Amino acid sequence: MRSNSEFKKLITTAIPQANFFELFNEQKIQVLRKVFSDVRLNETAVRDKISIERDSIALDYEVEISMMRSENNAYYLINFS
Repeated sequence: MRSNSEFKKLITTAIPQANFFELFNEQKIQVLRKVFSDVRLNETAVRDKISIERDSIALDYEVEISMMRSENNAYYLINFS
């Protein structure tokens, strides 16, 4: 199973405060948007599969997104494994 740290090495432009969706192509963005939407609607963690290509090799990851609420905000925890 792959880890978040391995994923960070793959997506080197992933930094705090960056636009998360700009890191992916349109097909992957659609998968991630659906996961985010399901998380917001159901207020529960949601998982899906995503494949990232590096050096013409596809690496499969499971992405899990969960929501954490504070008094005035919602935060999202994104985990790739």
